[in-house]
Amino acid sequence: DDSDVWLFGASHVYRHFFRQEQLVEHYDSTIIANQLGLDRESMIAIGMIVGSDYTKGIPNAGIMTALEILQEFHGTCMERLEKFRHWWKKAQNPDYKTQSKVLKRLKNLALFEGFPNQAIYDAYISPKVDPGKSKFTWAMPQLELIREFIGSKLKWDRRKIDDMILPVIKRMNTNEIQSRIDCFFAPVLFESTSHQFKKNTRLKSALDLLKQKTEKAKENENENDLNLSEDDNTPIPERNAPKRKKRPKTTKLMNDLLDSVQKTKQRSKKKKPIVSPILSDEENV
Repeated sequence: DDSDVWLFGASHVYRHFFRQEQLVEHYDSTIIANQLGLDRESMIAIGMIVGSDYTKGIPNAGIMTALEILQEFHGTCMERLEKFRHWWKKAQNPDYKTQSKVLKRLKNLALFEGFPNQAIYDAYISPKVDPGKSKFTWAMPQLELIREFIGSKLKWDRRKIDDMILPVIKRMNTNEIQSRIDCFFAPVLFESTSHQFKKNTRLKSALDLLKQKTEKAKENENENDLNLSEDDNTPIPERNAPKRKKRPKTTKLMNDLLDSVQKTKQRSKKKKPIVSPILSDEENV
């Protein structure tokens, strides 16, 4: 349940392995990038805006604010956030005027000194980990030390400790091959999950626009960024967003960015399936 795992570069996440009344959920970074336009750099930027284990983030900035910042400024994580701060400083001028509701909201944010912090970005991109590449092997537990520890902390006598610990040690000494995950779950792919998503017009609009601009930026990555992130003294252009066509009523959107599959109860005796939250063709419109 730690969403920071995406910021560290995870490709696949599985949830709810041991919850009897819920389906196992599978999240794929490729699907998230293709359907939402959110890659690892974007997710790190979101974490730095809303807050994470390494930073408190911008006060009063939630996921919607983060998505609106990303849709306005292009580039890598740090490029986007630097461009945003550059624009924000200009927008604090009393003479600054804008008709954009999004920019008015972003203008009123209170950026703290040092935002964005390069050290936080580096901590996600290059975390300090054990560089050793030797093969991992399990060692046998030191039974006497375990007895001493439990006895001192829980005040159990030796007999009670052995009643709890020895069966575990005995199982470890068996040569039984460890069961694979597919022994417990029968994989199933849901191709249509529209009925599971909650409608959120503002979130959908932000994600749609972010995806469109991300795709356009990739096609023209060598061209100058024309979107509110100018590096010269030219006026910040105003965007007159065209009216969006009405979506089909069946179109839904996840209410939570990372919880793309709503929790569903299943009380059958069948094996629990692994669910991959892939949207239908209708939802990809």
